[in-house]
Amino acid sequence: MVLDRSLPPANLKTVSFPFCPHHHRKPFSWLKTPPDDTGNYDPAWCGMTRFISLAVMLFFLVGCGGGKGAPAGTVSGKITYKGQPVNGAALQLTQTAGQGDTINIPVTQEGTFSVADVPAGDYIVVVVPSSGASPVHIPKNTDPAKLAEAKAKVEATKTPPTIPIPEKYKQRLTSGLNITIAAGQQTKDIELKD
Repeated sequence: MVLDRSLPPANLKTVSFPFCPHHHRKPFSWLKTPPDDTGNYDPAWCGMTRFISLAVMLFFLVGCGGGKGAPAGTVSGKITYKGQPVNGAALQLTQTAGQGDTINIPVTQEGTFSVADVPAGDYIVVVVPSSGASPVHIPKNTDPAKLAEAKAKVEATKTPPTIPIPEKYKQRLTSGLNITIAAGQQTKDIELKD
């Protein structure tokens, strides 16, 4: 008995690609537009399937971007003016080339700051002073015991305004403060002058 292998057995069912209703036996044949019942090709058919499939392939080719990026540094230090810490301010770092986002760094009441993952490069530093904690409104008809407790909580969270500093340090164009950040851990103390 000779078997004819050119035709599949009658009881064999073909399996279709999950996104296309037609049966495809050749690899990547689902990317081609299948003919309709009359044998003509419909260009709109399976367009979404092709788009999704190509997008998934492109995603795997490009990757997720989880590899190594630009070198980054961790910077800490202290900012002072006339020997006093510049308390409660914020530092804004902007790359001198004008590329990238502005990096905001909070400064503690002791004038210290620390930030991680800063891209290596040259930066202009701007000092943004704080006006201190805003006053909290306590209603007049508050129970005296609760009033004393509320005042104690307000005093505990109260922060003094930043010490007065020269106006030039508050603007990018006039600051004159430049800092170079390299990869790795580093300490950069900043002394403001008149």
